[in-house]
Amino acid sequence: LASPAWTLAGAVVLEESKHRLKRHKKFVLEELARAESSLGSPREHLEVVLARAQGGASVAEDLAIEVKRPREEVERLLNDLKAQGKVARLGAVGRWIHAERLAQSLSRVRGALEAHFAANAHRSLVDVRELRRATGLDADFLDPLLLELARAGEIVVEAGGFVRKKGAAELDPAAAALK
Repeated sequence: LASPAWTLAGAVVLEESKHRLKRHKKFVLEELARAESSLGSPREHLEVVLARAQGGASVAEDLAIEVKRPREEVERLLNDLKAQGKVARLGAVGRWIHAERLAQSLSRVRGALEAHFAANAHRSLVDVRELRRATGLDADFLDPLLLELARAGEIVVEAGGFVRKKGAAELDPAAAALK
């Protein structure tokens, strides 16, 4: 049974929520105002959903369900938002993330890398598992972030689950063969 878009008191239903929203919290009111202003445009609504997404990047199919639009339309809207620089495609799986969330997540990973290498100045490698513990990010989200940093030339992702800081001394071929 579908719920009405209007309540008996005349309020507008913006979307369903998994959590109870407290009306006296400033950030709740700001998010609801942002959601309300995005109702007129599917593109803006999709951007709001991505900005509010918890946990990481989202695939187009999940976003289509959340915004209640066909997948093809959602993919077109995502590409429009990407052209505007508001969202980014992350990883080979085709996950999408809001540009602000991507910047925050990359900053979090950079901070963890800097903290590790500051505490362990004699090391040039860090195990990816250590980064997962330090950042609290899942592997399916951290790995594409590391590849993004590697693509930018900030780090080198090595086989075996290790990350080398850029500019660290490489082993000569004879020493590398002894590994």
